[in-house]
Amino acid sequence: VSRELGVIIVGIITVFVLALLLILIIPAVAEQSAALSLQLPGYLTSILERINELANQYNLERLRADAATMERVRSWASTFGLEQLKNVANGASTAILSGYSFTLMALNLTLIPFFVFYISADLDKFHRKVSLAFTPETAEKLGSVAKEILSHIYAFFRGQLTVAAAMAGLYALFLSLVGLPSALAVGVISGALSVVPYLGTAVGILLATLITLVTDPHWSQLFLVWGAFGLV
Repeated sequence: VSRELGVIIVGIITVFVLALLLILIIPAVAEQSAALSLQLPGYLTSILERINELANQYNLERLRADAATMERVRSWASTFGLEQLKNVANGASTAILSGYSFTLMALNLTLIPFFVFYISADLDKFHRKVSLAFTPETAEKLGSVAKEILSHIYAFFRGQLTVAAAMAGLYALFLSLVGLPSALAVGVISGALSVVPYLGTAVGILLATLITLVTDPHWSQLFLVWGAFGLV
């Protein structure tokens, strides 16, 4: 298969996969994430109420949350899913579009496939012209070092993305099997954050435990949820 044909095939597959994500997976994740955001105030309030019950039962005054504290937590949680994400999105867009307009960014993104195609098609010619600036021995050494560096870089990013995608799928599957509400959203969040070692697992366990304590507060269900993360 020629390089040009390979680039075209990879481009078509990439567009197909992105379209599949947009049509099937992303709407489901967005729906469950929105539901989780709406339910979060109730989850936190229920946990505080349970803590108050334990504090009353064992006379632990320091653990008791008053009405003002519960209201502050409920108010914070009610804006967490919308305002905080909005602020993050605004900050990211400001950083990305600093000095650029949205139209220019869209134009650049549109031109990327054409640049990739023509650069890939003429890559061998480019390498030959660059190698003419060095002696054959030096060009061979530089080429060998450059290939080794690129292979490590490609392997690192390919491995990170593969691991994140695999863990997102496994988390969502196992959490769905144990009956956790919003399992797809929790799984995708945990998998995406797995790019940073242990962060995705920690956040996922925290979210899953919080949801379980409110929806099905039994040790058996908690062990099933923790076991799902342990298996992954």
